[in-house]
Amino acid sequence: MDWFHCNQCFVKTASAFAVSSCGHICCEACIKSSKCSVCGASCTYLPITDEMKPQEKVFFKDPVKLIKSRLEHISQVCLLSVACTPAPLHLSELKRENAVLEKQLSQLKMETAELQKPLSQRRVSLPKVTVSSNANFMVISLKFSVQFNLHTSHFPQVSPGQFQTNG
Repeated sequence: MDWFHCNQCFVKTASAFAVSSCGHICCEACIKSSKCSVCGASCTYLPITDEMKPQEKVFFKDPVKLIKSRLEHISQVCLLSVACTPAPLHLSELKRENAVLEKQLSQLKMETAELQKPLSQRRVSLPKVTVSSNANFMVISLKFSVQFNLHTSHFPQVSPGQFQTNG
């Protein structure tokens, strides 16, 4: 509290100062009993000491130090604000990616469950083989049907057909 001076005699190095109810700062030597030594108004005095309440002390702090501390606080708030700005955008992007991955996981679980079923539950019929022999060649006919009961289009549908080999 060394930046201010007495508003009456302008001394800076007095032993004690007080602020009047009319807003003037006076040194101990210039204080009159019930009148302000600067403007003459009737007033009361509040001694300026380190034992003042914090809300009163703030008015007598060095303005440069006060401004520096407030600027540091403001700059920290600004840095935090700038750092947090892209977070909602990043969060929405992660939510979209998560939805795509959840869908893929669901499809893979269905496919895995289908592949783990026993063969009898997959609706696969074994080929019917007929062998006929002729003196000149042998004819093997294969008739088969394959049906997969999947919800995906990874497996082709095979319709009944006939294969012949000449041996």
